[in-house]
Amino acid sequence: MKKVIVGLFILGLTTQLFAQNTNIEELPTVVLHNVNYKYLSDVNINNEAQIVEFLQNEVASFNLKNTDVYDDEESKYEIYFMIPDGYILANYNNEGKITSTLERFNNSKLPPTVLRSVTDNYPGWSISKNTYSVTYNHGKGAAKSYKLILENGDQRIRVKTDGNGKIL
Repeated sequence: MKKVIVGLFILGLTTQLFAQNTNIEELPTVVLHNVNYKYLSDVNINNEAQIVEFLQNEVASFNLKNTDVYDDEESKYEIYFMIPDGYILANYNNEGKITSTLERFNNSKLPPTVLRSVTDNYPGWSISKNTYSVTYNHGKGAAKSYKLILENGDQRIRVKTDGNGKIL
């Protein structure tokens, strides 16, 4: 009797598996065009802090042509993106492409390469403040740097690294 009940239960479960509709529909291909892919590929090389990536994605996806200030005659636009911990000043051409940016973020999460470099070169010191800076130019790429304030007891020193953690 027990086997019959278990068998009916399994049979009840398997019959519902075949009741699914398996029609396959072809969906139209969607192609997304981001005119600022070069900017994103140049500035998002390291493991950036989430807030930095968020604002950089906002800058890259900003549609200049949908704003009230857009004019076909104007050749250059300066747009300021700001959050409490930093900002990006982006220059766009009249096609909506980013020509240059100036970015500053305070006390953002440091990438592992920068942390490792600082802890290897300054053992016993702790990072109390940091400023992350990015300067992007369309033809030249991105230059990244970190300005750090290190503390060890009563002592404080300033250290500057590049985006890969090399002490400058």
